[in-house]
Amino acid sequence: MQKKIEGKTGSEWVTAGVNYFDAGKFKEAIDSFKKAAKIYPESSDIWINLGAAYENVGNYKMLVQCCDKAININPQDNMAWFNCGIGYSKLENYKKAIECFNQAVKLDAKDKNAWFHLGLAYLKTKDGQNAVESFTKVTKLDSKYVNAWKNLGRIYKSTGDFKNAIGSFNKSIRLDPDDSVIWYEIGSAYYRLEKKLKAIESYEKSVSLNPKSSEVWNNMGFAYKDIGKIQRAIECYEMAVKTDPRNSTAFYNLGIAYNNIGNPQKAIECLENALKIDPKDKPAKVYLKKLKKQIS
Repeated sequence: MQKKIEGKTGSEWVTAGVNYFDAGKFKEAIDSFKKAAKIYPESSDIWINLGAAYENVGNYKMLVQCCDKAININPQDNMAWFNCGIGYSKLENYKKAIECFNQAVKLDAKDKNAWFHLGLAYLKTKDGQNAVESFTKVTKLDSKYVNAWKNLGRIYKSTGDFKNAIGSFNKSIRLDPDDSVIWYEIGSAYYRLEKKLKAIESYEKSVSLNPKSSEVWNNMGFAYKDIGKIQRAIECYEMAVKTDPRNSTAFYNLGIAYNNIGNPQKAIECLENALKIDPKDKPAKVYLKKLKKQIS
């Protein structure tokens, strides 16, 4: 005779848990899976489902505990290892997360999501080399895995490998052409390679998608200044301070640009604004003092 709890068999509690889970009723799902686990304590699938329900209510300690039970029952279950890695990542225990994700990819070398999260965990431990290897593995398994390309680009850029950074970012932008942040990343990488026109082209694309990014407007102004287009640089700096009136760097750059076109009064106004925001801005102090001395 099948064991029952509150008149339901283990299978019925599993069905109820799945239905609650699919409906977004995770507390009810937890209650159902817990009852199913009492009837079938040796079912790794039930423990995995219970852990997933706990994950959705933000209880990552219980997610890990449930996955540990599933792993003890079936050490060959890569989903249990993967979910355990997610739990440890959420708990910011990245060393344990890496152990779990590594076990998951050993059991299923084609699990692109496990490779991706392994890369993220390596990033958190500042292990760029292993992160690159993990994200590269993802792209070989799925060339359209856009976030893997984005992360590869950011790692390459952070290490000064701007050519490979641009290559990776370009792969991601083909998949997600409306990502203003990645267009900005491409622009800043081109700028570091002294390819100012390519940088400007990317910055312009970025602000066309997100005109509220003060940082992009400021950096684009700097690039225009470098190629001698001061008036366009001023327009960019003006947009930078309009979108973020607390951007002291943009006020500083704007002040220098106004002085360069022969408007020292406007330059002084901008530099004073920069110092109101950041009174410790030494370059702004020096430039302002020099400018006031020149016109006195």
